[in-house]
Amino acid sequence: MPKQNPKHSQKHLVRYARNKIIKKSKGTPKKREILAQTLKFSPKLPSSSKMAYAKRKYEYILFNLEHQIMAWADQYPLGNDYNVLNTLGCLLYSQKQWNANILQHSSDINSTTRLEPIELDLFENILKIIPELIQMSDCRGFSTLNLCLACIYDSASFWTVENGKTGYLDYIKQFVPTSLTENDLSEINTLFQENNSKSVFDENDN
Repeated sequence: MPKQNPKHSQKHLVRYARNKIIKKSKGTPKKREILAQTLKFSPKLPSSSKMAYAKRKYEYILFNLEHQIMAWADQYPLGNDYNVLNTLGCLLYSQKQWNANILQHSSDINSTTRLEPIELDLFENILKIIPELIQMSDCRGFSTLNLCLACIYDSASFWTVENGKTGYLDYIKQFVPTSLTENDLSEINTLFQENNSKSVFDENDN
């Protein structure tokens, strides 16, 4: 087992996991309807129970995906939540097509023509790591990845509605570092997967 870096300790992972539990505020559904009208895609999301399960079961996949988003935000300081939501919406909207394309090593996805250049860059960055994520233990292929993407879309929608056009990016930068090396990510993934059976949600941890 690799030596643990203190900043990537289990406490850090518990903090990440707990931050994924979102309390819905009054008025959010109506605000989300208004937000949806400004976006390029309106993907149908899984049930709240399925997404809650994914947040408990696949924290390490969610972390890797959100690390890609933060790395993108670091590269594009003017990027905002709408860019993220459009990208995730495109991934969810065209999931059957890119699922097949990854198997065929193809990058031809029609719906990406609706994305701005910086959104397309995030789209491609996420697609690049998907084959590796699928190989992780307990990942049930594309269905798991699509479920995790839906979880992040749901979270991004919530924080955009609550705190404006950078609400989601401001929120996740608190606990998803942008300067992680491959070794750092490997250590984090090892910790997540070691804790997967008992989950990093420790109710006795204050």
